[in-house]
Amino acid sequence: MNSSLTINFISAPFLKANLIVEIDTGAGVISLNELFVDLRQGARQVTTGVDMYDAAANLNTAWNLDYKNYGSIGNLKATVYDKTVVITLLNKTWQFGQITGSLVLLDVVTYSVNNAPLEVPYDAKLTSFEADASPCLNALANFTAQGGTSLYKVYEDNVLLANDVASPFQLPFKRGTQHSLRITDSAGTLINIFSIKAPRNYIENDISLFVTNFTEGATLSIELDYISQYTIPLSYSLDNITFQLSNVFSSLASGTYTVYVKDAFGCVISKTIVIDGITTLTETVFTISDINALHFAKVEEGKKNLRNTLSCNELKRVTYPFYHRFLADDVITTQLKTNAAYLNIYTIDSEGTTNVLSAVQKSNNTNLKAKSTSTYFDLGGGRSAIRFGLVDILDYTTETIVEQANFGFSLPEWATKKEVM
Repeated sequence: MNSSLTINFISAPFLKANLIVEIDTGAGVISLNELFVDLRQGARQVTTGVDMYDAAANLNTAWNLDYKNYGSIGNLKATVYDKTVVITLLNKTWQFGQITGSLVLLDVVTYSVNNAPLEVPYDAKLTSFEADASPCLNALANFTAQGGTSLYKVYEDNVLLANDVASPFQLPFKRGTQHSLRITDSAGTLINIFSIKAPRNYIENDISLFVTNFTEGATLSIELDYISQYTIPLSYSLDNITFQLSNVFSSLASGTYTVYVKDAFGCVISKTIVIDGITTLTETVFTISDINALHFAKVEEGKKNLRNTLSCNELKRVTYPFYHRFLADDVITTQLKTNAAYLNIYTIDSEGTTNVLSAVQKSNNTNLKAKSTSTYFDLGGGRSAIRFGLVDILDYTTETIVEQANFGFSLPEWATKKEVM
């Protein structure tokens, strides 16, 4: 059933009379109007005509010319019967609002509105994950659904996971697993199809520990890679009893410590570290790819060289100098890889003036290790290849399966075909 507005002329309209129709689209109210004139010469105008029958016929024509395809094709369709015009909303999520204008205020027309109940669009989606009774094993997925019969069935690979549940509803999924879900209403009408992935557990190798030794004791900093918005905030402990939100522990005496990290689901993992009070120096690593738009380099005793010089007198005297032109509003970016704890990045011009640059950390892969399965191919002739497609991510130490990852299903041509000699 569609919403409709019936307009009945009871007298002929006068010049400059108007009709204003408001429609609530759900996203806001739109106001559509028509003005009665001697002769229609543009949009939103209606030829008055000689009587109310002419006026009704001309309003019907003008409305279809001006608004029939408003929003989408055939959205606002007008029809005429004698001196009555009926405007129908084909968009079932729209309803008529206030009807006004001088035609109504001066009783030139009467009208009636028949708004049909709004049709709720079909939709179902994952809204969040939360802790299960076994937080290291499962995560509870929260769903909402709308439209249809208001009771819903959830399928995975045609296996029924939930039957006739009302929105919102929950389902448990093993952590680190991916699922393709199909949701219908109780009558079998499709509501939505989508995929979800339950956040995996943190593992020991996700924990990076950093120790700084001071005379009053060591400071231990704990860092973990980002997994999911649902696994944070994290909390930290050295006794698995008292947890804190800060990832730093200070004034620690030498000894062996077990660090405990609890995710937002309540799953706890641990890692052991020995603090001996001895400070070791780590070589600073700095690399930058040659594919960057500009060459930058680590300062070495303040010297200019091919890798950190854009323009200087030596280069200006070469036979074929290099010029790189930029617009004033160009943003020039580059990437570098380093294990340095602190970065001081700047440019030096030919006058020795420095200009400090900002750096944004994109990833933290220091001290990380990873292990996974792969596919081995014997290419013959003493040659072989390894392909990473759908793989099992393994715990680096125990080699137990942590989760599955898909680095690309498609195999290269040499892996799927043999050349016929």
